[in-house]
Amino acid sequence: MFVMNRILLFLSLAFAVLGYAQLAKEKARGEVVYESNLFKPAQNSNEEREAIIAAKKNALVKFAAKNFDKARLELYQKIEPEIFANLDQYVIEYVKLEDEVDKNSKRYIVTIEATINTTRIEN
Repeated sequence: MFVMNRILLFLSLAFAVLGYAQLAKEKARGEVVYESNLFKPAQNSNEEREAIIAAKKNALVKFAAKNFDKARLELYQKIEPEIFANLDQYVIEYVKLEDEVDKNSKRYIVTIEATINTTRIEN
């Protein structure tokens, strides 16, 4: 009886975890134009934050384009402003893969790998 209870507990926990959220990884780039001629990338700078926000948005757009059929993509596009307004609920984490400064065009570019909560998008 004790073993049977343990098995049932394990199975119920496993199904609860599986049904909780589905996640997807998506690589994307974000870029911002900077003003200063002496720009140097710094962690937590305004430019870095703006570039990461742009990269998160691009990751969501890329995910939708790759995974949704035409009808679902149209529905996604209708709610995209709401998703972008609550970005951290949809992109639950990210890893900064690289950043670069294009001095000729005065652009700061960040590449990330975003973890997207696909369950939240589809609900």
